[in-house]
Order: sequence, then C-alpha cells, then structure tokens
Amino acid sequence: MDSLLKSNDSLFASLNRLPFFTYINVGLESADPATLALLKKPVNVKDVEKAFKKMFAINRKYEKVEVTANFVFGGGLPQSHFLALCELTGNTLTHFYNKGAVYLSPFIDGKRKVRETKRELLKKFNKVKALSRLPTFIYLIQRL
Repeated sequence: MDSLLKSNDSLFASLNRLPFFTYINVGLESADPATLALLKKPVNVKDVEKAFKKMFAINRKYEKVEVTANFVFGGGLPQSHFLALCELTGNTLTHFYNKGAVYLSPFIDGKRKVRETKRELLKKFNKVKALSRLPTFIYLIQRL
C-alpha cells in the first residue's frame, strides 16, 4: 500500500505506454481501525482510504493499467470491518465501475471456538457484492 501511495503519475504513464496491460494488486486489508489492530497492520484508515481513492483514479486515467485491492473477509473479524468495507466499496463511488476489482481473502481465526459456516460467509459475501460498486470476488487461493 505504501508503494502505491508514494508512486507518482509518471510511473503509471510509463506502464500505460507498454505494449501490454499491467495489473497491480494491493493489499488494503481493511478500512476499519479495530480490524487493522487485530491484524497488527501498522497502517491507518486514512491511508487505506487514500490508497483506495488513488487506485480508483489510476484505473480511470490509464487504459492499460488496472489496480485491484485485497481485503480480509470472514467471521473472525469485528462487525465494524464488514460495515467499513461496504461503506468504502459502495458509498465512496457514484456508480458501478467495471475496472478495479475488489478481492476478499478469507480470514480464519484458529483461536475462535465458533466459526461462521460457509453458508453464513457466502451470505455476507453476497451482501458486500450487492453493495459494492466495483466487481467483487472471493480470493479463492485460500480455502473457506
């Protein structure tokens, strides 16, 4: 995320001039302070929001560059994470955009005694997907 925030337009302009498409995925993890603390991420919500907005701006400006974002997702996270995720991916954009996907990486907390079932997680995912104004997918490299 820091690399994205520190990069300037000349980098993306040069990538855009290449004879192929460039895809960049950024781990934003959460727009919720409680979740960032739980994950022990040394970032703050303002930087996550700035990185999300920069991702969006890059995707609008450069035809051959696409930036996507990863967020954690699952039952071991505070409810405030789910609400912040819906707010960021839904309410900060004016309408649906087909460039700049959001990937939700399953978070499994092995310490929790009660875990959400796959069905409950899928229901929560469908709600986020319905509210999001960007294409939203489960990051399937990990098992649910």
